[in-house]
Amino acid sequence: MSRRHGDFATVGIAARARRSGRNLADLDIVIFGSEPTPLLCPSAAGLTLGADISDEALSDMARAITKDMNPIASHQGRGDTKRRQAGVLLKRALNYMMMRAKHG
Repeated sequence: MSRRHGDFATVGIAARARRSGRNLADLDIVIFGSEPTPLLCPSAAGLTLGADISDEALSDMARAITKDMNPIASHQGRGDTKRRQAGVLLKRALNYMMMRAKHG
């Protein structure tokens, strides 16, 4: 996520999961740009997401995963701002991954 086109990202995520039917299994998430080094999120490790997971459950999951973060405040934003941004990106990524798993 960057504020303007061409800016460096204030926070970014990379997500990987294995497709298991219409579900996602073995979820791995890395958060970068907000920490001194990329962060492999232990709260996400190995999670399985069912095809019928609710939007509210995805929001809760994204918030829980961002608790692993210890973002550095900088001219690009405060730590709590970066945590919220990461939560938004995580929810978007998880929604997209779930859609792809459902529709093959």
